[in-house]
Amino acid sequence: MPDKPPTRSHLDDRLRMRPAVAAAAFDAGDRRGADAFNTVLTRGLAAGASDIHLEMLPSGLRVRYRIDGVLRPQTFGPLQTVLDTTMREVVSRVKILAKLDIAERRRPQDGSFRTIVDRNGAKAGVDLRVSVVPSHTGESVVIRVLDRSRAPRSIDALALAPAVAARIREVLARTTGIFLVTGPTGSGKSTTLYACLMHLHRPEIRILTAEDPVEYVYDELSQCEVNEAIGNTFAGYLRVFLRHDPEVIMVGEIRDRETAEMAFRAAQTGHLLLSTLHTNSAVAALPRLLDLQIEPALVASSLAGVLSQRLARRICEACRREYAPSADDVAAFFAAPPRHLVFVQGGGCDACHHTGYRGRLILSDLWIPDEADGARIARGAPMDDIHRGAARTSITMADDAHGRLAAGETTIEELRRVLPHQAIVEYRARYGRMSGA
Repeated sequence: MPDKPPTRSHLDDRLRMRPAVAAAAFDAGDRRGADAFNTVLTRGLAAGASDIHLEMLPSGLRVRYRIDGVLRPQTFGPLQTVLDTTMREVVSRVKILAKLDIAERRRPQDGSFRTIVDRNGAKAGVDLRVSVVPSHTGESVVIRVLDRSRAPRSIDALALAPAVAARIREVLARTTGIFLVTGPTGSGKSTTLYACLMHLHRPEIRILTAEDPVEYVYDELSQCEVNEAIGNTFAGYLRVFLRHDPEVIMVGEIRDRETAEMAFRAAQTGHLLLSTLHTNSAVAALPRLLDLQIEPALVASSLAGVLSQRLARRICEACRREYAPSADDVAAFFAAPPRHLVFVQGGGCDACHHTGYRGRLILSDLWIPDEADGARIARGAPMDDIHRGAARTSITMADDAHGRLAAGETTIEELRRVLPHQAIVEYRARYGRMSGA
């Protein structure tokens, strides 16, 4: 006998079941996406990535890890198919962990979460900062890895050139003034400031910080996070800090005139203040401060020193070997092939993921103004005069780069990649004709 046509009650039963079936299918996809993301995150942490990039493309989900400052595309074999088919679920999983709105796909969002990793049988917490940006092909996610095990505990941990480290210690021995660290985003400015603060820390002084955001948490510091939405700005914190009896203040960044004025006022009233600026060289901090309408005489009396820095990849010790760099790379720094240098590179091994590099080092441009520099600044001397005077009181990035190259710590290709143009010009002027034995 033919089946009876479905009754109204049967149809209602089927309709009531459909949402449950859809939910089950979504849950299954969501679980697959969550498992896939866990694998991506675990591999990134194991590889020592500082950032994990997830990009939704028409072809699927592209995953890249930033390791030693360079983005490296990742391949996941069969798991890549899962990532491609569940990329929306993967991004939703990240949003849930970071306490973001999973339904919002039109506006940027920022959040954070923490995960626990196993290191040699011990549990360690790793903080992860998440930024989601909508794009034409979907959402793009960047996860910044803030691993407390990497947080510096001293200036020695920065592995600066010995002359640079010694002069920074001299600056930090002062009880008043401003010490600035400059450079582009991602050049390690905050890490250097933390190292300086830990060098300064001792039980009998108080150190206050205003940061955006707090990257590493130290028990020894009183750290405050900027939140402009509720009025907690750098300048606002500085104003309050002066009533909290600190000896040392760290301001994450001097961005505007109000913050700059408050910073210099703090330096004038018996505090040592550390902060950052975005400039291409140490001396370039001066016109930036003048652009913020700080009086030249105030800058001259308060500026204790400026460190401009870049991060260059370090040659892997496990596979280092001599080599001959390309003619183009040599010509960028030398008028003729130098016979006084032995060029070294990493051949590539498991220890460095076959890149030839493992870890990074700081290339420094350090300017410690003396009385003559201060007099030029106070009377508003032309920048050309200030540059010439600063040459006597600076350790230039060209000097540091040459020392690192001669010591076989990095490659000429890496110097060409990371050094600002002016530093390369200075290198050629100072060392470019040293072609003799």
